[in-house]
Amino acid sequence: MSEPASTQFQPRESALRSYLQLAAYGIPCLFFVVFADLVLIPRMLKIWSEVGGKEPEANWIFDLCSIFVVYFQFFAGAAAALFVILEKTWPAWQRLRSPVFRITAWLLNFAVMLGMTWMAVAALLVVPKAVAMPRQKLEPNGGSKAPP
Repeated sequence: MSEPASTQFQPRESALRSYLQLAAYGIPCLFFVVFADLVLIPRMLKIWSEVGGKEPEANWIFDLCSIFVVYFQFFAGAAAALFVILEKTWPAWQRLRSPVFRITAWLLNFAVMLGMTWMAVAALLVVPKAVAMPRQKLEPNGGSKAPP
């Protein structure tokens, strides 16, 4: 016997469960992106400018990290808007919601890991110059112990 048409498009998981799973995987990713934007990238750029890094082999990585953080927020917002539109307008979305959210969560995690890898590579490019610099140049007050 064939399955009745009314149960053909029944969701496999509830909407709340799917959205909570996406939030459980997406919120830590967003936390790391915001942390990179507010802390990691500005510190890397400051260290790079203090050690005199002018080489183009690292500048493209810093640009890539900055672009990643800026556009990641737009992509996350666009995905959220798309999910709201699909939820309200397309009846078959209920059937596809869970697999699409799993793929989206995987892509979010992969993008954040890739971005953090770029930042680690940029930091490793700074290390040889920072180690080679005299210690007095890096310390405030020229290395003296007197308060500023």
